[in-house]
Amino acid sequence: MSFIIIILMKVIDTEKKHNINSRALETVDNLEEGVFPYQATIFKNGKFMCGGAIISKNYILTAGQCFDGSRDSKLYTAGVGLGGTIYLDDVNHIGIDSILVHEDYEKESKTRDIALVKLAKDLTFDNTVGKVKLPDDPSFSTKCKVAGFGANRTGKINLMYAYATKQTDKNCASLYGMIIDGQMCVQGCAGDTGSGLVCNHIIDGVVSVGVNNGECDKMPAVYTEVYYFRIWIDLKMEIGGSSFVNPESFLVYLMTFVICFT
Repeated sequence: MSFIIIILMKVIDTEKKHNINSRALETVDNLEEGVFPYQATIFKNGKFMCGGAIISKNYILTAGQCFDGSRDSKLYTAGVGLGGTIYLDDVNHIGIDSILVHEDYEKESKTRDIALVKLAKDLTFDNTVGKVKLPDDPSFSTKCKVAGFGANRTGKINLMYAYATKQTDKNCASLYGMIIDGQMCVQGCAGDTGSGLVCNHIIDGVVSVGVNNGECDKMPAVYTEVYYFRIWIDLKMEIGGSSFVNPESFLVYLMTFVICFT
């Protein structure tokens, strides 16, 4: 799957500094409890910042841009338990041990907009907290769901979801220009930055760049493609969250070593 060098001025011209919390979930359904146990939230100094997806007992997958302001883990907590409540105020807050933003993430273009959050303690999985499966292969599913709190900021804030449809690279290119690996276009309201695009119980994407309110049906949102970064995710989790190893560079080194000594 390919990815977009983002010509984004029209898409983000009315969005605020870090493209956080301005996504609009418009044509949505209110949720019953227990539908999205993998859904997570990221708070900074107690304020809701981003969505995320639980992928193991101690890791949450989200967007790199969620930490543009600071990567100091002491400022953040993760909210879990959205399988047992639909209300933002009722989530359980968990401390964060470390924040791992992709080494080649670019703030302006939103390329490689992916991050792992390592939790300070392991989660206990039950009917309120669970994980979503990572992709083992490129996905050809087109009908997906994305959940989030969106632009609903009145009263008791509740989780919502929307159906979303993946777009072809050709359609993406016609709207955004040049295509490169790592992102994909998805038609439909994008929810919160960092939330997961889930297709057939597998997380295929992470919300990166949404569209202005009222334009969900006109312009696709941009998501980071999870499968493209699967090696990065696995390696970071395997080495315990070190922020000093670039897995892509490591793999190039390893391949070179094998070629030289065979």
